[in-house]
Amino acid sequence: MAATMPDDDRYFFWPQYGYFELVDADGNVIERPGELGEIVGTGFDNDVMPLVRYRTGDMAMLSDRPHPLLPGFPAVERVEGRIQEFIVCEGGRVVGLNALTTARQHPLLEFAHAIQFEQRAIGKLTICLVMPRRLSADELRQIAASMESRIGTGCTVEALQVERIERTARGKALMLRQHLDMRPYFRRIEGAQAA
Repeated sequence: MAATMPDDDRYFFWPQYGYFELVDADGNVIERPGELGEIVGTGFDNDVMPLVRYRTGDMAMLSDRPHPLLPGFPAVERVEGRIQEFIVCEGGRVVGLNALTTARQHPLLEFAHAIQFEQRAIGKLTICLVMPRRLSADELRQIAASMESRIGTGCTVEALQVERIERTARGKALMLRQHLDMRPYFRRIEGAQAA
């Protein structure tokens, strides 16, 4: 369990609730601030089925600044995203999904009812769109080209218009359906976030 403070937007992990660790690609505990790693937690709240060293998939950087009101609370500067929120280009280069969602979008995407990215193969990305009107093949190509230019080299994008986008069993909308196993790319994700 983690929370921010009114005067500090870092995440502080509650040591009474569970044991927090940050680990590198090999599962080694990270103790130096500024290094990106995966959040691993061991919970103290369930005696019957406890989570022991549960790998969350969330990537974060350890902070070295304690909060005066929370002595002993481990803190991270920010949560960078989940391992599964990166796409893999040819050659193994990784790109964070935020590169596609935070930059200026193609004008047509402003009208989208729903957007979802999907990757099934290295260097290939599909963007599924629920739109208020039928887009032409040329408009779909323009959207794909816009995404490709944002990603850079090594990835082709296909834009598809769909009737609806499925949610998870819990009703969540996924921005990226990543079908690749991202653990082999962990070190490259570390490098991409440090750049």
